[in-house]
Amino acid sequence: MYCPRIGHYARLNSNGTIGCCGHMVNAPEFPTFRALDNSAWQEYLRYQMQNDEWPSECVRCKQTEEHNGTSIRLGSIERDKILSKFNKDYIQLGGTLDNYCNSACVTCNPNLSTKIGNLKKSLVIKDNYELYKTLPLDRVVEIDINGGEPSISANYNDLLDNLPDSVRVVRINTNGNRRIKQLKKLLDSEIAVIVTVSFDGIGAVHDYIRYPVKWSNFKVNLDYYNELSKQYNKLKLDTWTTVSALNVNYVNDIQEYCKQRDIRHSYAFLYTPEVLNVKYKNWFTNQSELSNVATNRDNTKELAAFLELEEACRPNIERFWI
Repeated sequence: MYCPRIGHYARLNSNGTIGCCGHMVNAPEFPTFRALDNSAWQEYLRYQMQNDEWPSECVRCKQTEEHNGTSIRLGSIERDKILSKFNKDYIQLGGTLDNYCNSACVTCNPNLSTKIGNLKKSLVIKDNYELYKTLPLDRVVEIDINGGEPSISANYNDLLDNLPDSVRVVRINTNGNRRIKQLKKLLDSEIAVIVTVSFDGIGAVHDYIRYPVKWSNFKVNLDYYNELSKQYNKLKLDTWTTVSALNVNYVNDIQEYCKQRDIRHSYAFLYTPEVLNVKYKNWFTNQSELSNVATNRDNTKELAAFLELEEACRPNIERFWI
């Protein structure tokens, strides 16, 4: 077993540290990229995979593959075939540049969204732009940085205007609420572009989880990116879903929506906030036809209390269930 993210990936964490992969669970954090790259922990991950053992930190990919989904690991293997041609010692850079965001997803938190911070009156500004500048940028071949929301980030705009010469691929992760200003400029350059649009449901399901982004606006922008990807061969469009208790019964709908439009789709299971983890039994997960769902204790009361608190700070949010 193999995952190129181990050794080729650097993640800017929202707390100002460096990590290996954002889809890992309970992974250690490091003060510098050098500390990560030389760590005994990363070497042990390699050892486990070489022996066909799933590291405990990689449980999200394990779970996705058990459901026959396309995991981050499998996607990274395909990316490695391309990126290694540019530099065998390449770095794929991901993580959080800052947390400026125009969405207050029910599954998210103030560390990753200023919108949530404002709504909950607990605003925290996270800014990793200076940390980004400390990395060995001459090895960075692909940039895959999230927000916040890149479409409203001044840091992200500046990064795109001043990309290292080594960069060959830029992946832009967006909630689809606004269009990326520099996209056309990137498409006229030598850099390949991947736009990953994340959404967690269709219609009312989307509008609840992705508050206050509206489905009516989102689908127009998704169609825009899809049409653009047909005009430019160098532009690839992906979609991404975080599967939680709230949308576990709608994964097939999302996949079918993307299939009808010939758009690639991937997903992974949410681990935090834990109350939304699909392993617990409640009125959502009890209806699921997926395996390894609703296998743990009943958390209906905790889930109800959590949703009431989240709804209280989101004016006019509308439930999609009765």
